[in-house]
Amino acid sequence: MFRISDELDIATAIAILIPLVLIVAAALIDCARRRDLSVAAKVLWTALIVFTLYIGTAIYYIARPPRAPEGKRYGDSVARSSALVDNLTDLRAEHLAGHVSDDTYLAKKRAMLGLDSGST
Repeated sequence: MFRISDELDIATAIAILIPLVLIVAAALIDCARRRDLSVAAKVLWTALIVFTLYIGTAIYYIARPPRAPEGKRYGDSVARSSALVDNLTDLRAEHLAGHVSDDTYLAKKRAMLGLDSGST
């Protein structure tokens, strides 16, 4: 039969191993669901996690690339933001040069920013 110390050792092992296995499983699921990683990157991360287990999992959580914002791809949002800044800069330059009136400047600026004409 089991002694009390054997039962404690089994309980301790289970209490330690279950969270570690869940962390490894979470890393594998996260890697598989990432849409911003290429297939080759997913294969490499998965191989690192599977073959080195806990060390590979720790490396994955520390070194993995940041997740792209939901609903956007990083490259799209940067290009759109850059174009908006460029357009606003050009509009301001035209306004300062006197080519655009104050009212037209404010209306165009609000339109570019997606604001309705009644807000400030």
